[in-house]
Amino acid sequence: MGTKSVSVEVKWQVIGLWKTNKTYRDIAEQLKISKTYVQQVQETVVDLLRSGRPRKTSMRQDRAIIKVSKLNQSASLPDIATEVAQNHGIQVSTATLSRRLKESGMESHFALAKPPSSAVHKLKCQFCKQTKNWLKEA
Repeated sequence: MGTKSVSVEVKWQVIGLWKTNKTYRDIAEQLKISKTYVQQVQETVVDLLRSGRPRKTSMRQDRAIIKVSKLNQSASLPDIATEVAQNHGIQVSTATLSRRLKESGMESHFALAKPPSSAVHKLKCQFCKQTKNWLKEA
């Protein structure tokens, strides 16, 4: 019950014979190898099913998405999605865009809602916090 190694040429012969619709038994008898080995070779060469959904975008489309986002860095994901759809014909969701940009090393940033406080503003804020619990005297 030992296993003997089979050359690469024999493996390709197995694949060639299998593509001509020969049975595993016929291939095994012709090449003088076991039927089980013929099945194993067929499984390792044919693209096996993978878990998860296949990528919707190709590498070329990914580069187009990155290019669009770099040209307009203040654009939101929906804006990028519409521009990519119009100019490049790629219909992708904002989640996919986000994933592609993260894969390329780009990070998202949010614009500040207001300018940062100055030293004077901080002093006024501190005074208000100190005096907020004071009572009115009549």
